[in-house]
Amino acid sequence: MAIRAARPIAARVLSRSGAPTPLHEKNVPCPRCLVVAPLTANAACSTAKYQSLGETYTTNQVFLNLIAGQYPNYPDGKKDNTHFQENGAKYISVLVADGIRADTHSSMKTLATFLK
Repeated sequence: MAIRAARPIAARVLSRSGAPTPLHEKNVPCPRCLVVAPLTANAACSTAKYQSLGETYTTNQVFLNLIAGQYPNYPDGKKDNTHFQENGAKYISVLVADGIRADTHSSMKTLATFLK
C-alpha cells in the first residue's frame, strides 16, 4: 500500500524537567521517518504550561504521582514525573493540537480541519 503526500508526525512527550523522554523502539513503526518528522510538542510550551498550573497542581493532578490507596491498580501509590494522569494528557493533547494548527504545511492544515 503506497502512501502519497503523507507527512509523518512524531509527537514526543516531554518529562516534567522539559527533557524529551526516550522513544521506545516498539512504539516507532518507521524510525527513519523521525528524521524528517516535525515535533509537535516542545519543551517551551509544556514547561510554560506546568509553570502556569503551579508545582503542587502539576505534581498531583498532571503527572502520575499517586498516594497509596488512591487507585486500585497502584495500591502502594506511584511517583512518576514522566507519564500523565487524565488531566495531564488533556493539557498535552491541546499543545499538540495547537502545534498542528500552527504548522503551515498543507497536509498539516488539512489534518487541522479534523481537530475540535
